Amino acid sequence: AVPKTTTHSVNAMCIFGAGGADGLVTPFTVFGMRVFGWKIWDNNTLVRDFVPCYRVFDLSVGLLDRVSGRFFTNAGTGAFSYDIATYDAALPAAYRQLDALVATGAQHIATGVYADSNTAVTVEFTPYDVTAQRRVFAARATAPSAATADDLFFEAYVNGSGRWACCCTDGPYDSVSDSAGLWSAGSAAPSAGTRTSLTLDSYGDAFYVNGVKQVSLARSRTQTSPAPIELMRAGGTADEYGWGKLYAAYIWQNGTLQRNFVPCYRVADGLTGLYDLVTETFFPSEGDSPFLRGTGGEVGIPHFTGVYGQSRLSANTCFWNLTNFSFTVWTKNPDVGRYGWETERYGTLFSQGALGSQPGFACFMSHNTTNGSYALTVQTRNTQNQTVSLRTGAETLRTDGRWHHVAYTYDLGAGVARLYLDGKVMDANTDPAKMVDPSLTWYIPVTLGGRSGEYSMMGELAYATLWNRAITESEVDFTRRHPVSGTEAGLIGCWSLDGGDAGLLDGVANGAAEHDLTAVAEVGFVADEVKWHVAGLMILVR
Repeated sequence: AVPKTTTHSVNAMCIFGAGGADGLVTPFTVFGMRVFGWKIWDNNTLVRDFVPCYRVFDLSVGLLDRVSGRFFTNAGTGAFSYDIATYDAALPAAYRQLDALVATGAQHIATGVYADSNTAVTVEFTPYDVTAQRRVFAARATAPSAATADDLFFEAYVNGSGRWACCCTDGPYDSVSDSAGLWSAGSAAPSAGTRTSLTLDSYGDAFYVNGVKQVSLARSRTQTSPAPIELMRAGGTADEYGWGKLYAAYIWQNGTLQRNFVPCYRVADGLTGLYDLVTETFFPSEGDSPFLRGTGGEVGIPHFTGVYGQSRLSANTCFWNLTNFSFTVWTKNPDVGRYGWETERYGTLFSQGALGSQPGFACFMSHNTTNGSYALTVQTRNTQNQTVSLRTGAETLRTDGRWHHVAYTYDLGAGVARLYLDGKVMDANTDPAKMVDPSLTWYIPVTLGGRSGEYSMMGELAYATLWNRAITESEVDFTRRHPVSGTEAGLIGCWSLDGGDAGLLDGVANGAAEHDLTAVAEVGFVADEVKWHVAGLMILVR
């Protein structure tokens, strides 16, 4: 109850032990304790995020810190014990724990718990979109404008002033007495990409952001919500969804833990959701789409999932003299993103330049907002801004839910360019006078899912190749039916998009240096396979 100004820096914090002034640590005597996670904040900044694990090469047991990337083993005598069969946060063998789930505005969890006068909810969440009315959790069956005497509003969200806000009141709604309890906010503002802990407590009558009280609600409550608590959505007539990464959620009733949610996926079919350790029940998304896997993927195994406007993958290298070249890539439901012009929107699948006055090439989806048409286009551009553009209609391509093979071959010397879709030539140029030299004059990296930092796509990509020659029609067909070996003549890049041994996206061909893809913004994988049934994790960028 008094200001705290003293900084103690004599000894570092110890877990399972107490440090003395002499620097020695006295262990606590602990029997039978199981640790699933340990987090430490300093000034609202997460400085340690410990995950129990063991080191593969020597089986040492300890805690992996996701913040620093350091492994902390036992500093005392002896060793921690573990059960290899149940190390996965006590999940059954049919499920595997994930670092987080990603919501993109089409997913939510129906918890089955109704809010009342003694309910508390805590959610660990990283927002990606902090525009007004994004919900983290809510229990309401009607829109605010249609509040009735039977409604209890119970929710945490982003308000119109750009603040973390809450609502916790019950009927009958009274504009005077509920002014402090309905749609209240403190000073904490959401920050896109920043992990945040939110707690709303109807019994303690308070709303907390990262452990700091924002408001005291000052309103007695006696009602029970007419609808159960939902995560990532406010139900009823105003379906306002959350957009971001969900790490954990807890729900208490009358001081008893009712839900202890762990992000996971079901091994049998790869379906993502939350596993409740209290009821031992799996909760998948009740929305239009399943949750995506978070950046951490399976605990300790990096994955990537694209969820917002600037997501893309950069190869961190460029190829300077591609006067003749080819590329191939698999795609499913490719679509435009939010960027472009008033009358046209774009979403790029594969590119090296070809933006504005930049030379190079780009394969992209386009949407004419005037007539509603969609097209798949490959544009090749020179330094004088002259272009060769081949295209085909793409209304079916973007919606049919099937994997499609896209290929493009360009031979400046022969004066021939061809665009293939599923092995068939859809458009071609055979006039040498119309060809242009796409050679780069400055560094522009090969990029999947975007173009030089802009025009990110929505949809999925898989297995991309890049060549320094125009491959033949039979070679195009080969890449539809088989993965390349990496030794084919002219092959200069091959990105399997399966995560690689260390979570990287290997772009290795013909013994060249690795051109690993770097995730820009939030990108990642969903489980799927292409037509020739090479199982893997396919990239999704949004």
